[in-house]
Amino acid sequence: MSTSLERYAKAYQLQTEGKEEEAGEIYREIIRQFPESAEAEYAKIQLSEIFKETPEEEETEKRPKTVRKATGVFSIIGFVLSLLACLVLIVFFIMLVRQGQKLEFQKTLSMALSASVMGNEKSFQLHLNRAMALSPRSKEPYLLLADAYLKKNNIKAAIKVIKACPVFDAEIKLYYERINKFGKKSKDAPE
Repeated sequence: MSTSLERYAKAYQLQTEGKEEEAGEIYREIIRQFPESAEAEYAKIQLSEIFKETPEEEETEKRPKTVRKATGVFSIIGFVLSLLACLVLIVFFIMLVRQGQKLEFQKTLSMALSASVMGNEKSFQLHLNRAMALSPRSKEPYLLLADAYLKKNNIKAAIKVIKACPVFDAEIKLYYERINKFGKKSKDAPE
């Protein structure tokens, strides 16, 4: 029994006699030893009939377990790398949005200053309020608005704006003291 045809004939005979396990072993040998032969293709069909196997399942069974484990490890590594790539993209997107907000804030402050120079108070206040909304933790719009009120000798409005500033640092404290020197002393200085 040296040719693929002779082995196939023997396996088929065993299969018809009900000795399917023995026939299956011979079919598998034909597939391994003569993979390019027509009998190998017929053997795959007979194996699928006997054991309800598909050639892919048989290939998986023949593969060593270490190869299957390595494939799983590579899948996990690929998944983790995909997650990292998504995380990097999200961080990049957040940085891009923040940069856009900073540019919008600077542009709005610039428009407020232009409106101030042109004497358009309404536009000046509108742009400063927009700048405060864009960057609530920035003190520049508060200082500019308080300055505008000081120029009109409206001390109470200037103090109210300074108190509304969410950042009360040394610069704001100095500015607050300047307001008090400019006008009447205020009893309600922030601590």
